[in-house]
Amino acid sequence: MGIRSLFGDQLELYARARYTNVGDVNLTEKVFDSDVLVGVGLSYMLIRGLSVTVDYETGELESWSVGFRLDLDED
Repeated sequence: MGIRSLFGDQLELYARARYTNVGDVNLTEKVFDSDVLVGVGLSYMLIRGLSVTVDYETGELESWSVGFRLDLDED
């Protein structure tokens, strides 16, 4: 479940929550606890069709990611 919003022509902000079967992991007992992860991110369009993205997600596991998004949609 999430929400996205476009601010101007180049900036998109988004937030989401998701359920995962693998949260806290105990490998000695082979136990995988479930978890709900909450994330936020933004996407900035550099040129038409190419955006740079930054994403943060937290829960039992915490992660940052930076990447690119290529949009091949033709208008």
